[in-house]
Amino acid sequence: METGKREALSTLLRSARERSREHVSSLPVLLENGNYGVAVALLRQEIDTFVRLVYLNAIGKHSALEMIEDFAATKRLRIRDGTKKRIISEREMVELAAPSYHWVEPTYRLSCNLIHFSTFHDYQSTDPFSGISDDDRRAIIKFLHDYHGYSDPDIDMTRFVRVLPNVMDKIARHVAGNCATLEQTFAPDTGAM
Repeated sequence: METGKREALSTLLRSARERSREHVSSLPVLLENGNYGVAVALLRQEIDTFVRLVYLNAIGKHSALEMIEDFAATKRLRIRDGTKKRIISEREMVELAAPSYHWVEPTYRLSCNLIHFSTFHDYQSTDPFSGISDDDRRAIIKFLHDYHGYSDPDIDMTRFVRVLPNVMDKIARHVAGNCATLEQTFAPDTGAM
């Protein structure tokens, strides 16, 4: 692999790892100060990193490398569609990750509501979990039961905030694992990184 491509991959991996590290270390400060909406929005950013890495690991090596070069050149992620390149939407990345990670879609939707200005920001008065679908609520509870020992039959912002550090850590581990998979994918071309 030529130097420019190797540097692009290093930039992507370094950026993903640093962003994840920053999320994990910032979350306790936000929670301690009662900034729950920002804390959940931070979770959304970690999911954003995760689904991009899942996408890169799922597509062919050549396409992944082109997208990694776009990333390093500060372009939006694009994939070749015939003779042209088209931008990959976050929705496509989330949908690709969802079959393997059933929690991605409902958690992504909930956290998007806390990124985009909406009544979800009035969580001191109205619980954001009351505004999500029953299917999303069940999916989030199932994820928390299966992976975090959550035993309550329902969920609300107060209970979610208690397990949020565990959720962030779990997703951060997935980010690290997907970074390692990308390194392995390109290892024969790049040597140890």
